[in-house]
Amino acid sequence: MKAKPPTVTPERLHELFEYRDGALYWKHRHGGKNSRAAGTKAGTPLGKRKYLRVSVDYQFYYVHRLIWLMHHGDLPGVIDHIDGDPSNNRIENLRAATFAGNMRNSKLSKRNKSGIKGVQRCNKTGLWRGEVYADGCSHRVGPFESLEQCGEAVRELRERLHGEFARHVSLVV
Repeated sequence: MKAKPPTVTPERLHELFEYRDGALYWKHRHGGKNSRAAGTKAGTPLGKRKYLRVSVDYQFYYVHRLIWLMHHGDLPGVIDHIDGDPSNNRIENLRAATFAGNMRNSKLSKRNKSGIKGVQRCNKTGLWRGEVYADGCSHRVGPFESLEQCGEAVRELRERLHGEFARHVSLVV
C-alpha cells in the first residue's frame, strides 16, 4: 500500500530540522507570536497514543514519518515502531510495513485475561487454547492442560506465521 506523496520534501526537512537520538530539533526560530527558539524539540503529543506530530508549512505530519522521509527519501504506506513504543522514533526502531505486518506487531489486548497474547481458557473444558491470525485466517493450537504449554505452542506458531513482525507478549512469569 502506497501512501499519498507528502507535500514536504526531504530537502525541506533537512533545512528545518536536525535529527538527534530519535527526535527532531528546530534549526531556526520559527512561527509567529508563539514561536519556538532554535534548538528546541519539535512535535507535540497527539492524544493518548503518544505519537508526536509537527506542523511544517501549514501541514501536520507525524514526527516518525518525517524522520523516515529524512533518512530514506520516500514514505511507505505504514511505518512500524519495532518495539511498539510510539514515542521511540529512533530510525533504528522504525521499519516499513504493511497494515497486516503492523497489526502483527501489536501489544497485548486490554481484554486479555490469560496474560499471554493469543491464549485463552475454554469456559466449557477449562483447558487452554491458542489462536494466531495470519493472512485472513485463524490458526489454532490446543487444547492444553497448562497455560505454559499453550503459550509456548502459540509462540512457535506466531514465529512461523508472522516472521520478523512476531511480537510475543506475556505477563505470566
